[in-house]
Amino acid sequence: MAVITKKKAAVKNKHATQKKAAKKAPRKRRPRKIEQMLNAEIMFVNYQMTAKAIAETLNITEKTIGDWRAKGGWDAKRDEFFASPLKIRQLLLTEMKRIAEGEPASIDADSLSKIVKAFEATSDKLSPPIIVAAMQMLDNFMAEYNPELAVQCLDAHRAFIQHVISING
Repeated sequence: MAVITKKKAAVKNKHATQKKAAKKAPRKRRPRKIEQMLNAEIMFVNYQMTAKAIAETLNITEKTIGDWRAKGGWDAKRDEFFASPLKIRQLLLTEMKRIAEGEPASIDADSLSKIVKAFEATSDKLSPPIIVAAMQMLDNFMAEYNPELAVQCLDAHRAFIQHVISING
């Protein structure tokens, strides 16, 4: 009789353990460090924030930001992000100013006419790269003015940029 009781107790204990295991589902949220690293990367790459500003905003050491920056190749990502039509447009404007001031052109006249045409084509529209640049300026200002609010607005700004891209292509 004692053997049956022990078996029943073992089976009952096994079922209780299985129920506890079923209740402990794995967390679906990302760990806090990964979330911070992703936010830091967005701040550095897209919004050109300094490591110091990111560290202060996210309450992380600058060394950690530097480590993430090196491991994630953030500098290369930032360079790619800013090799945009907006930067090209700024270079075209600089060349036009040099010529207007009487300096010699660094390109030939045919190329210059193409540059002017490209400049005029980009000056009438608010293209996604221009909107991205404006949002980055806003976010940089907000990061200095109110860092906590800047972090809260990142998702909304990213969603807005994606919306503009979906509309304008």
